[in-house]
Amino acid sequence: MRRTSIVNYIIVSGISSASTLIVGDSAKISGHTRALAVQRQFAVFFTSEAEFEDYPSFNKELPQPNLPLEKVNMNVVQESPFIKVNRVDVIGLAEASALQIGSTSLINSESRIKHFRQFVKLGNNTESESTESIPLGEA
Repeated sequence: MRRTSIVNYIIVSGISSASTLIVGDSAKISGHTRALAVQRQFAVFFTSEAEFEDYPSFNKELPQPNLPLEKVNMNVVQESPFIKVNRVDVIGLAEASALQIGSTSLINSESRIKHFRQFVKLGNNTESESTESIPLGEA
């Protein structure tokens, strides 16, 4: 039996980076994102500072679950032709995430992010925490 999704309110503050919001059924949901996230003490940025291929985490093959191929007999009884939701409040959907009210057969999502924190190392200053600068291009 096909079901109809009925939603009174959905409040989502933000959706970004290959994320999906679906009310209803879908056959497949795919979301893929890659990012180099750089936080610097001083906002100085250059074009083409780094490439994803420079970092092993972007080149590794995504591990897949080793699921048994045995057949499972299932009897599902859906007593109502509706999926009823009163209210959903979400702060944010980010980095290939999904929010769905309904059903789907396959979800394939992947997010790979390399974070950099680059701060100027201060001499004997013990009041502020500092970290050595990590130049882009070095893993």
